[in-house]
Amino acid sequence: MARKTFVEIISGAKLLIDGLKGRKSNLPIGVSETQLTEAEGLHKKAEELNRQQEKLKADLKVKTAELDAVMKDLDSKISTIRKYTKLGTQKEEWREFGIEDKR
Repeated sequence: MARKTFVEIISGAKLLIDGLKGRKSNLPIGVSETQLTEAEGLHKKAEELNRQQEKLKADLKVKTAELDAVMKDLDSKISTIRKYTKLGTQKEEWREFGIEDKR
């Protein structure tokens, strides 16, 4: 069986808490107002942490796109520099520049 997402758990908790808050005078056996208050606090904390996590995920996507673009430019630049270094130096000197190519 598939695990529920954080959003599904948070939404389900909200529905249960709201439903029970409307029946404070007639709560089911085993459910106290203290438990309900604690659950409400945990729910609010979970909502805030989930919001923060989603923001971090969005920020990560932006930074990943930036990094990908810079890495593409770096790879292109290094490839060109390596090519000219190989053309302008003796094969025996290539290792000095970190070039392991044989030809």
